[in-house]
Amino acid sequence: MNGSGLVYYDGYYYTIYGYYMGHAVISRIGEDIVGGNAELFADIDAWYIFASNGYIYAGSGASVEDGAGIYKISVSDPTDITQLSNERIAAMLVLGNDIFYSTYDWNYPLCKIDINGNNKTEIDTGEILHSLFPVDDKIYFMRGDTLFSILYDGGDLRKIADAEDFPINFIMAHGNSLFFSKGIEGGLYETDLDFKGLHKISDAPITSFFNIVDEYIYYSLSEFFAGHDAVYRMDLDGGNAILINDCNSQIYVFEESVFYLGAPLHFDKLYVNNKAGTDEMLFAQLLHTTS
Repeated sequence: MNGSGLVYYDGYYYTIYGYYMGHAVISRIGEDIVGGNAELFADIDAWYIFASNGYIYAGSGASVEDGAGIYKISVSDPTDITQLSNERIAAMLVLGNDIFYSTYDWNYPLCKIDINGNNKTEIDTGEILHSLFPVDDKIYFMRGDTLFSILYDGGDLRKIADAEDFPINFIMAHGNSLFFSKGIEGGLYETDLDFKGLHKISDAPITSFFNIVDEYIYYSLSEFFAGHDAVYRMDLDGGNAILINDCNSQIYVFEESVFYLGAPLHFDKLYVNNKAGTDEMLFAQLLHTTS
């Protein structure tokens, strides 16, 4: 996904979905905790988290006063926190020893720093940047309604497609294809990495969340657009859709398990199911305190 709200590292799941003393925090859940409570990991209002080399890297788009920036947090000692940037983060991606990110500065720069916060490079500027994701040796990103690609070193900036007349809501890569949902009209589309051979694979009113793992697409429907909340799984060609759960949630897939939030807008419970949607259980009670 384009930055993640749930990551796994060395026996623990880390999530941005949880509230402590009335504000968002990063919490941690042991992989064997099934049905138990998440614990506070770091008091940071993270919008994106990544796990790598013994650290959690967190990006926050909160105000500067509320702790905006990029943070590096040791998984073995959560008190070991280093702030790598104090900018408001609009999008973020950790790849190897580099962190790519965009900020809410007036020209929405796409920047790169190393995982210690050094060697900052400004790669590109333009309209607001979102949907930052890797494809082979390139990074794809959306600026406004336009899709671009660029090499990891910042070279060979290319315009892939102008989607002004074909608004893209959420986009991700899988194999040699791009998959995206289309604006408020919904539906799921597939095209090649150069945005050629475009075709529709599903009429389902998918306006936001979907994830692709192995041979399946997992997606959410909302009551506003579909008349009901639901998480479904379907084949890559759009066939054989099955119901996983009656909720509208971000979806995370790890090996044979599908994770989703059971209380949209409250984020107080994390559920797990198998890929067939036949064995749902409460995985953890997330932090949710207001005082």
